[in-house]
Formats: sequence, C-alpha cells, structure tokens
Amino acid sequence: RRCVGVLLQGFSELGRGDQLVADAVWALNKITQACDATRQWVIDAGGLSAVGRALLTYPRNENLVLCCVWMTYTLQGVRGLADILGTESLPNEVVVATIWVVNELYKGKTPSDREENQAEKDALFRMVLGLLRSRGQDRDVLRACCFAIEVLMSDDSHIIRLLGELDGIELLLTALHQASDASDGEEDLARVCASTVSSLAHYGSVPEVRALFRGTRVADKLVEIATRGADSVAEEHAMVALGQLNGLEAVLVTMSSHRASQSVIRGGLDAIAA
Repeated sequence: RRCVGVLLQGFSELGRGDQLVADAVWALNKITQACDATRQWVIDAGGLSAVGRALLTYPRNENLVLCCVWMTYTLQGVRGLADILGTESLPNEVVVATIWVVNELYKGKTPSDREENQAEKDALFRMVLGLLRSRGQDRDVLRACCFAIEVLMSDDSHIIRLLGELDGIELLLTALHQASDASDGEEDLARVCASTVSSLAHYGSVPEVRALFRGTRVADKLVEIATRGADSVAEEHAMVALGQLNGLEAVLVTMSSHRASQSVIRGGLDAIAA
C-alpha cells in the first residue's frame, strides 16, 4: 500500500517530464491487475484523478496514455473508458488511444464470449459516433472510430439498428468518400468501411439496408475502391459489399469491365459465393 502512495507521488511531479510519470503509470497498471485490494488502494489514494491529469498533460506519450487508459479500465471497467471519451477537452491522441483499447476489448468476440452489458456497449457506440461526427476531420480519429464501429457492430443487430437511428450511415458514407478519394489510398480505412457496409447488409434485412443507402453514392464509391488496381484486400471487400448492397448484377458488370484486376475477380467470386 505504501508503494502505491510512492508511485502516485510520481504523478505530482508532472513538471519534471513524462518519463517519470510513464514509469509510475506502468507500475501502477501492473499493481491494479493483481487483485481487488490493490485496485481499491489505488482508488482510495486518488489514482483516477491522477490518471486524468496525466492524460491531459502528456497526450503525446503513447505508452503513458495506453497505460493510463488500461489502468482506468481495470479500475472502472467500460464505464471508465466512457468517462475518458466524454471529457470535452480531451486531446485527439487520447481519444484515439482509448478507442483502440475499446477495439481490443471487443475484437473477435461474440456476445456470448463477452457477457457484456448491452447498455454500456450502447453508450460506447453512441460516444464513438459522436466523436466521429465532431472530430472526424482528424485522420487518426476517423480511422479509429470506423474500426470501432465495425467491431462493435459485429454479430449485434441491436447496434446495427442503432447506427441507422443515430444517422450513423451519413457518417459512414463520409468516411467511405474520404477512403475512396484519398490520394494515399487509405487501404485500411477503405477495407473497414467496405466491411461495415457488408455487415449492415448481412445482419440487417437487405431491403432495409438498401433503403438506408438510397439516394447516396455508396455503390459508386465501392466500385471506385474495388477498381483502384492496387490488388488489395480492401478492393476484395468492396466487391463483396457491392454485391450484398446492389446485387450480383452490379458485381458481374464490374468484373466484366475489369477482367485484368485480380482483386476484382477474387472479390467478385467471394460476392457470388456469399
């Protein structure tokens, strides 16, 4: 318990540089993982408020920020992550790190694996959409939010409906447009946007999803991504999403006009087999 006090003392030395604080955070993060008693010691000693100050003071120290975010999760669970994301003055670097932690928590897990609290997950999803809306002009925030949307939507029809109710389709389309228009390709962003469209079509009713996208240029953007000629996974995912959204005729037309593209052909065959 005295060790906790000594380590938290390091947080009071914020003016002496970030490395001392980073070392203290790393050690405290390990201590909080030990048992309920050590977690309570940290809380009683003001650990959460100290973490908040460190996040605002040293947002560019990636290791420090990640340790702070994971420590907050260990102490408070998902509610703690939501509290971080709800801080208005939070630097974008901390927003991005926190959302990536959310991704790690939910990635590759089914609802039965997670034994999750649906209300907490809904609150996180709403926050991610809000951050995408208010801070999506930052490329790193945009990517992190889009990945989180894909992860949180996985196998969860309730979250998919929530996306439509909260005008998340418009935000997704904005991201898709940026992915297709970016000069540097943005392959990761393109892949995750295409996959999210595909998930919407797969887990929702197809007519309902098509209605959500009616009047938009989403199909055109998917074709633009699919036919870039980079032979990437993003192009294959775009073809699958195109098929689930607009039907196999759109896939066959694209395959016919881009016969030399291996990714278009591979993605088209995946769309046909889906």
